Amino acid sequence: MATHECPNCGSILDLKEPTCPYCGAPNPYYEGSAPSKKPKYEPPAPRPQTTVPQQNPQAPVKQPVSFSVAVFIILLIFFWPAAIIYIIVKSIK
Repeated sequence: MATHECPNCGSILDLKEPTCPYCGAPNPYYEGSAPSKKPKYEPPAPRPQTTVPQQNPQAPVKQPVSFSVAVFIILLIFFWPAAIIYIIVKSIK
């Protein structure tokens, strides 16, 4: 029993099998086919590998800046009267 290696996946092929039982590629060494210099089946071109950019785990995480309306109102309540009193005192002197 003569065996050869599949040109596509590398599994062992028997000369009596017309195709590879694992990947389905035609067997260029099949006894029923005419001998040829080059196998009829060419393996597909490899797919380009896409890579996902890795995030740096040491990079600081930026938090969105949010301005609280409540803090703004509290600051206005305390600082506007103080600013008005300061202006009145400065204008009197």
